[in-house]
Amino acid sequence: MDVTHASDTVSVSLSDVYEPLPAFLAWLEAVSTGVEQCSFEIDEEGSMVEFKATSRGSGNVRFQLEPSYESTKLDLNLSARALVGAMYGAFVEFFESPGYKPEQWESYSLGDAIRDHTGLSQQEWIDSMLTLNRRELQKAIWRLDRDTYVDNEHARKSQIIASDDEVLELTGKPPVAGTLLCFWHCDGWENLTSETEKTKFLLDALEERINSWDGLPWPRMRSAMLETWLQSPAEKPYQEWRRWLV
Repeated sequence: MDVTHASDTVSVSLSDVYEPLPAFLAWLEAVSTGVEQCSFEIDEEGSMVEFKATSRGSGNVRFQLEPSYESTKLDLNLSARALVGAMYGAFVEFFESPGYKPEQWESYSLGDAIRDHTGLSQQEWIDSMLTLNRRELQKAIWRLDRDTYVDNEHARKSQIIASDDEVLELTGKPPVAGTLLCFWHCDGWENLTSETEKTKFLLDALEERINSWDGLPWPRMRSAMLETWLQSPAEKPYQEWRRWLV
């Protein structure tokens, strides 16, 4: 998250270990209600960034953004509507844009990759896998879930490492020294004898998450409260609030 005002920019890392977005939306909702002061912190996995809003009356707030690790901070006076609108609007704009890649920003499974990258239904993909041997299946899955990691002896003995020829076949490039191309294990595939057994194996594989993120999908993290407030008139007509008078 880059928060910019004039020539100052504060960059904030959004960790998938300490998911900040529910608290971020709750903080924006609190700002919209006009509370006297509210704050929350984003944990960047070791360093903290504090977001603070203090009411200044007449719908205005003092907004302070304070990272614990650098001298650049933001300290602004602006309307609550401008603060909430800019931050919530940028959040919505991002996940509605082509730049939002679900596999990078939400829980993403092998089944999702099949849907997005093969043009096949899950059943069609399963049917095409049933006659493959273990290595052919590993290669087919690698094309959907590519991974590499640093060379080590244990990995070389695990039968999940591509040969130099396989690296060239799959990537079109010769191997890079010190880096291994790694397959899914697919343990037990070669021992399955019936289509029913193989289909169940593959159905289970479709549920496997192929990224590290297990938080909520961003497009589902919308605030009806904020959207209603941002679309409403800045000052509510007397008829809307008089029902609270006793």
